Amino acid sequence: MQLASTSIGATTAGDNLPGRLLSATCEIFGVSRDSLRSSDRGQATLARWALGYVLTDTVGWSALRAGQFLHKHHTAVLYGNRRASEMRENDEHFFNALRMIEDQI
Repeated sequence: MQLASTSIGATTAGDNLPGRLLSATCEIFGVSRDSLRSSDRGQATLARWALGYVLTDTVGWSALRAGQFLHKHHTAVLYGNRRASEMRENDEHFFNALRMIEDQI
């Protein structure tokens, strides 16, 4: 994956990286923004785990910052990251979804 020369997680004027990642995640998992940021379960949970993982692991955000963006406690992001890491290794569809989200960077 080729990253921009700016620091990871930095945004340039007019760039809305978090918004692009959120939109891509919602489209990939077939959930709404409101559902992703709510207490909805099912696909919304998988979408939250995926986006939280990308925000912290790839973009470089802290769990606290990702939690604020997702309207979740930072410990929920940490839990989701553990689950996403496991799923990334064992679930080809989830792995591909993560790659599609990361392609937005």
